Amino acid sequence: MRKTVKTLTVTEYNRLAKLKTKEMPAFLNEAKTFANQFLMENFNMQLNIPIKMNGRLTSTMGRYLARNYFGSIFPTSIELSKTYLVAALIVGDLEEIYDTLKHELVHYALSVQGKNYSDG
Repeated sequence: MRKTVKTLTVTEYNRLAKLKTKEMPAFLNEAKTFANQFLMENFNMQLNIPIKMNGRLTSTMGRYLARNYFGSIFPTSIELSKTYLVAALIVGDLEEIYDTLKHELVHYALSVQGKNYSDG
């Protein structure tokens, strides 16, 4: 479904981005609660890694990070794109952000279970 939004000037966008950036800590707490609920309902587990914002993610909405240490997988974090999150907060539609978070949570759950968790 396509959403119609008002076209913003760069100045308007920057002003709104600065305001919405202040909402990110609250969103991260909400996302952590959502993640634990999603994992408990679907995989009977809890999230034991942080959910972070990454301003360097520009061509992807999120990623799951894990370290491989002598054949053992150690989950480290889930990162969401700060660029996409700010845009979603401005528009007021977080559906794609939550869909991305669910996708990364599936990677997390599969890796914790010792299964193949890569997209490819």
